Amino acid sequence: MTGDQTLRLQRVLHLALSSPYPGERDKAVTLLAQLLAKAGIGLHQLDGSFTPGASLDDLRRRAGLPCPHTVLIRSREELTLYHHLIRQLAPHAWPPAALAEDTQGYRLTYVVEAALHLELDRRYQQARTALPARLAAAQQQAQREYQARRQVLFDEAIQALAQGTGGAQP
Repeated sequence: MTGDQTLRLQRVLHLALSSPYPGERDKAVTLLAQLLAKAGIGLHQLDGSFTPGASLDDLRRRAGLPCPHTVLIRSREELTLYHHLIRQLAPHAWPPAALAEDTQGYRLTYVVEAALHLELDRRYQQARTALPARLAAAQQQAQREYQARRQVLFDEAIQALAQGTGGAQP
């Protein structure tokens, strides 16, 4: 690679990392990815602050651009909580959160800025500690409502039978 090519790549990298405009940074990252692939070099060869295995997502994170984040969630309830937090804090998350289920739990992938991902994770950890108590209270409330409704239905069936109308039938 010639010195001019290296200089061009460094300019594009500088633009990707320091432009005040997110759209310009995004375009510079895309262009840089194409130029690096064409030149057959990695980010670490252009800028020593990148590790040898640095990916395009690493560059996007450093540029403050949205990039994919994946979280592993163990239960359906925790998944619902995380989805609500995404809708609340990052309604612009793109693409809408993608879900995959495996033996370890649910893998949720979404695209946001790194700072927003950290805020989502912090809020999730805070809310997750209260989740078991809230779920237990909801379960107890549902059980009370079920028992009350069951008693009403049984009373109606007995009353109808006593009056000879037949009442509720299976």
